[in-house]
Amino acid sequence: MFKRFFGQEIDINTVPIGLDEFYRWCEEVLALTRLPHNDSMRFALASIVLESKEILTREHAAQRLVKAAQNQLAAFVFNDIKAKRMAEDALKETEKDATVVNADKQSGVAPDGGSQASASEMVPAA
Repeated sequence: MFKRFFGQEIDINTVPIGLDEFYRWCEEVLALTRLPHNDSMRFALASIVLESKEILTREHAAQRLVKAAQNQLAAFVFNDIKAKRMAEDALKETEKDATVVNADKQSGVAPDGGSQASASEMVPAA
């Protein structure tokens, strides 16, 4: 049975009304995707329903759920690459600092810019 809601023709038999129907609807939506059938996906579907201004068909809900999963994966990859680059930059900076300190030790320059005194120079004269 089709009815017109807000300019959309909707099969009213696909719109979940009770809790049992909502869980069944979630399973039907998830069956259209390769996503897992778990509470996390049902939570995401409930969020999609709450954010939607129109009545969702199974197909549209499945598309939005898959897009949300794609966005989450892309954000993870983005942050993973960013973290790796930051770690590489920190390692390069540490290596650069170690090279400068080693060069200063070999040239006799103290890290503060002064000259390093040898052990014999530090002993007071008697």
